[in-house]
Amino acid sequence: MRYSHEKWIKIFQDKKYFRDLIKKAFEKIGLKVESIENTFPGTHAVFVINGKYVIKIYWELFLEDFFVEEEILRSLNKNIYSGKLENFYYLIFEYTPGVPLRQLYKKGTKISKKIIKDLAFDIKRVHQIDLKRLKRINSRNWESYFETKKENLLKKIEQYDFLSDKLKTYLMLVFSNLRPEKYKEIRLIHADLTEDHILIDDFNNYKGIIDFGDSMIAPVEYEWVALYLSGLNKNYKYFQYFLSCYGINSFSKDNFIVFLFLHKFSDDILKEIIGEGYIKNYNELKSFLFNYKNEE
Repeated sequence: MRYSHEKWIKIFQDKKYFRDLIKKAFEKIGLKVESIENTFPGTHAVFVINGKYVIKIYWELFLEDFFVEEEILRSLNKNIYSGKLENFYYLIFEYTPGVPLRQLYKKGTKISKKIIKDLAFDIKRVHQIDLKRLKRINSRNWESYFETKKENLLKKIEQYDFLSDKLKTYLMLVFSNLRPEKYKEIRLIHADLTEDHILIDDFNNYKGIIDFGDSMIAPVEYEWVALYLSGLNKNYKYFQYFLSCYGINSFSKDNFIVFLFLHKFSDDILKEIIGEGYIKNYNELKSFLFNYKNEE
């Protein structure tokens, strides 16, 4: 049975709907289900079991997320169980207690430097995974993604009514001449380091990153788009501190803008950050991206 978007939205957080499937999955690994709790909503059906485990049940519309996430979690030496029941693929892994950074930002609380430092070390650990250990994704995926995204982007730039004709012309020229080999340092990246995928505890300690379903092999610069604009709440000073902890001494704002437009979720990101605004030229775009009012 295939689930439409409307149907999935109705059931993906429904504990009763998935209860029998969850019990069967845990019976397979010799565990009894005593409690099922919801987590923060995302794309797939995710539940906390017994306060110790997470089961992630994948919507078949984005089934590739399952195979990618399974491979990456194993590469990170996580203890996981995977399987298929009632046409649903699922992963079971240890629960990391914590709340998304979104909760901290909602309270108006500042992120600590310790969180940023621990986050930098953890992300670097992901980036250092030996690519030879990965089978589901590889460097060819980046080249294929780049060419497809570039082709689509060149068609869509003209439709961006929040950009002036002058800026559209400039961006068309930039991307027309862009080649994937320009960015040679490719790594495994998380690719969606938003405020929802970075966890902290009630004492504002860093707990970990979650949801590797959108991970890919790509230039490391791709990683910084979601991290800066969402994960670090558009605070450029915090972002600079992150980069120093990570071990990067120089940062190209021009490269950032390239990967902003090449990002998988570029349309949503641009719509969110620009909103009803209007950008006249490239320098104004750069200023807009790196001079937010919440910067300290």
